[in-house]
Amino acid sequence: MSGDSVRNRVFPWDSAALTCTIAASWAGAVWLRTLPSRADAPVLLPLLAAWAVVAAVAGFRGAQRGVALTVALAVAARAPWIGSPPLWSDDLYRYLLEGAALARGHDVFRYAPAELSGVDDALRALVNHPEVPSVYPPLALWWFRLLALAGTVPATQALTAAVDVAAVALAARWGSARGALVLALHPLAVIESACGAHVDVPAVA
Repeated sequence: MSGDSVRNRVFPWDSAALTCTIAASWAGAVWLRTLPSRADAPVLLPLLAAWAVVAAVAGFRGAQRGVALTVALAVAARAPWIGSPPLWSDDLYRYLLEGAALARGHDVFRYAPAELSGVDDALRALVNHPEVPSVYPPLALWWFRLLALAGTVPATQALTAAVDVAAVALAARWGSARGALVLALHPLAVIESACGAHVDVPAVA
């Protein structure tokens, strides 16, 4: 009897655990959209904690999955978060503003968002610490310029999520299949890419 067959007999909940992680992702994304503000986000923590545990156990103790299925699970987990308000970090507003400012020839190391009037006043109002100039390295700024071409928060989230899914695919193909599955399903990776569109995602990829 193969090792995977034995493992599936010992852990008959494997497929159910994968289903639960996707369900938790969709439930969390829908729940986030119903909250009055980001200040109410801590109510999601019990769901996110349970989701994280199930994702880790399903990845490291369940049966190995092929590259195609791992990528499909990664896409399914990230899809509902695209278009949702940022949860843990709203830095994506700064990314978009700095990218737009760079495209217009502004020096973001010299001028803080508060001094960039006329670039996108509505977006500038959402930037945290608008009195602080850019603290990001050159490669990050090139990424911001790419995001500025996308132009909207959902497009920024979708592009970042796509990069994260590509990292999952690379890990599944040439790295640890189980580690790739955890990366595909874990709420930290899912939310930081598809919700927060954090610059760490392309850095990791």
